[in-house]
Amino acid sequence: MYLHGDGGSHIYMGDGLDKLLHIDESESEESQNEIEEMSEYLKVSSFDVILTNPPFSMWYEAKNEAQSKVLSQYNFIKIDESTDKRRNRLRGSAMFIERYCDLLNSGGKLISVIDETVLSSQDYEYVRDFIRENI
Repeated sequence: MYLHGDGGSHIYMGDGLDKLLHIDESESEESQNEIEEMSEYLKVSSFDVILTNPPFSMWYEAKNEAQSKVLSQYNFIKIDESTDKRRNRLRGSAMFIERYCDLLNSGGKLISVIDETVLSSQDYEYVRDFIRENI
């Protein structure tokens, strides 16, 4: 079955962690149109249920200009709310948790596979605290 570009599949290619869904002018017109359409679906507080299995091996790093723009959209980048101290990188699977919470409406349900590192490492206690407080 041919899904890409059929207008009804709702399968898009883009950075789902980019909350602003930047459109790269160097992309094809078709790709730019897909991102515009995707932005219509990915509105804050617009989902009742999210069922997902995000990639575990991804990292976003502040030293990469494009990734740094995405990192700046996340509260998880802040080490301490009272200072300007920030993390240099974030695990994509942790970022997805914050992103899903943005997309869920009040009372919405999140069902996600979460990697062991986020669940057990001392380095990700802030993510577990976020899950307890927000999901």
